[in-house]
Amino acid sequence: MVSDEVLRESVSWLLALASGEVSPDAANARFTPHLTEGRDIGATIAKRFTAFRDSPPTITAFDRAGEAKAVAVVRSGERLWEFAITVEPTEPHRIHSFRPRPVPADAREWTGLVDRLRQLDHAASSLPASLQTRIHQRLADVVADDRIPGLSCGIAVAGETVHREHLGTGDLRTLTPLTDAAVFRVGSVTKLVTALTVLDLVQDGRIDLDAPVAPRAGFEATVADLLLHRAGLPKDLTMRRDTAALPETLAEAVALLPPARTGDGRATYSNLGYELLGLYVEQATGAPFAESCDRILARYGIAGARLAGPGTLAPSSVIGNQAIAGRLAPVVEAADPYRFAGGMTADLDSVLAIAGVVGRVADPLAGALLAHTAPVGPGSSFIPGAALLDRPEGPIMWRGGSTAGFTAEIMAPADGSAAVVLLGSSTPAEGLRNAAEEVLRLVRS
Repeated sequence: MVSDEVLRESVSWLLALASGEVSPDAANARFTPHLTEGRDIGATIAKRFTAFRDSPPTITAFDRAGEAKAVAVVRSGERLWEFAITVEPTEPHRIHSFRPRPVPADAREWTGLVDRLRQLDHAASSLPASLQTRIHQRLADVVADDRIPGLSCGIAVAGETVHREHLGTGDLRTLTPLTDAAVFRVGSVTKLVTALTVLDLVQDGRIDLDAPVAPRAGFEATVADLLLHRAGLPKDLTMRRDTAALPETLAEAVALLPPARTGDGRATYSNLGYELLGLYVEQATGAPFAESCDRILARYGIAGARLAGPGTLAPSSVIGNQAIAGRLAPVVEAADPYRFAGGMTADLDSVLAIAGVVGRVADPLAGALLAHTAPVGPGSSFIPGAALLDRPEGPIMWRGGSTAGFTAEIMAPADGSAAVVLLGSSTPAEGLRNAAEEVLRLVRS
């Protein structure tokens, strides 16, 4: 584990670079190559933080966030910043990633909200009381650790919902308690619905898994390649997700793509691939994607999910937040550039229904989900729209989703024995995945 001293020194050095105390020309040696390749990172940082030269930054809080990661709160004049930094685990501990975020002026102190939020918690459950208590405590812990103002939890056993629990609020302005009807943005959970829509059209003979999507020089990906993230595409079109929207036609979108990585056979997660799938469905059917998707939603009785339209937001009732520097700030909503990869909203029961698809043994679409896999790392593989995790008790389908102000997690064993859904109203909420799997373990024990 990297020592606190190394992590703090790395943050201090980064602030010195931003303040002009370190020559940008000497900066590259402190960063890993993937941060310096093709750009002058020292000059970029110095240019972005020119205000630090007039108001030298000071570290006001410092916390370890992992074996080689730390988060520092920095003050420069009247402005607060949060700096998250990760270094290499071995010497010389070069900086592997860093994320500076300004603290919005309307951010509210988490400590001043906690007691009022916990008064809003409520649950309806048929689980044993002792198990309910353990589940609530695990959820309360992750809410505190990740500063989540609103969290909804749904648990199903053998296809039947046995536990619904809501912690906190969907709106910090009113402190209205969350209910079953609360509608969250669910980010990449959208991909699972997109994948089911594509597989449904494959079974109808309207789409061929092995057909090239839109062949051009340097891009020969098939429908199956896009479903399994093996098309060699980057995650996003640009470094910034909020500028990554593709055009509205498949041909125009493919023309903008960077050259695909080829030759190593690795699966690499890509939002772009799922956006292309949505556009491909529209081209193949001659209808808006939502019409094809509605068949899937109706098939599984999903009434509370909505997809985004071109340049528009799907409706939601929960206000998202960013957790930053021990505070919470509401997220200003903007149309997500990824309609088919991340633009869906849904209530708790709808996401539980989506989670339950994988366990429908006799359902041909569930079979198709599990029949197509692409190894992605030790103990895990991609399936259409999600990932499959190898566990001693059997494989688990995992689908996470994160978009500005919201985090969603699904854990569902492939045998259909149970499913756990967590929907949270803040980002980042990095502890939700582990919390979902631990709740699943409690239910199955």
